Amino acid sequence: AGAISPQFSTLRGIVPGQTLERAVNSAKALQWLNFTISAVDQYNNVLTVGGDATKMFVQVVRVQSKEEVTAVISDNGNGTYVASFMPSLTGTYTVLLVINGVKVLPIAGLAVTGQGIIRQVAVYAPFTKAEGAAVEKITAGVASFFEVQAYDEQGRIKAAGGDVVAVEIVPATSRNNYGIALKSHRPLVTDQSRFNP
Repeated sequence: AGAISPQFSTLRGIVPGQTLERAVNSAKALQWLNFTISAVDQYNNVLTVGGDATKMFVQVVRVQSKEEVTAVISDNGNGTYVASFMPSLTGTYTVLLVINGVKVLPIAGLAVTGQGIIRQVAVYAPFTKAEGAAVEKITAGVASFFEVQAYDEQGRIKAAGGDVVAVEIVPATSRNNYGIALKSHRPLVTDQSRFNP
């Protein structure tokens, strides 16, 4: 095999078959976003050894603020590389892969390798709270409701849903006053953002 070439090398989502655009669109701010770079030589042969991380860089730009970030590149040692960055805000992001000083463009004339829109901020579990009367006191056999308010890592209330939230109610003691064994319970969690536009 020859040297790595920008002509055939690709930048895609970390999930097999995932396009770059889909990877960005499914990402969340304040959460690592990873891409896979597949190295190919000038003869379109897939490279199966590493060592080319210093010959490439990935530049990510948030369009609204023009903020530029250079992704961290890790060498898998098998001809693939992982480019990682953490978007700080929601918005439109462009991604540009450069190999040997040459832009990797899916279509001639484009300015970037790809782009997408990050619409959500990642939920941060340590700041997330259960709120409501049922949090303080739950009566056996009576339907109880409480809300779980999600926050991001900077302590801001999340304004959009779509997160996977699991709740477990754990008894403070193993038996009640009548000697009956108590068990943990996982209630149904409903994403209220689906009903509150």
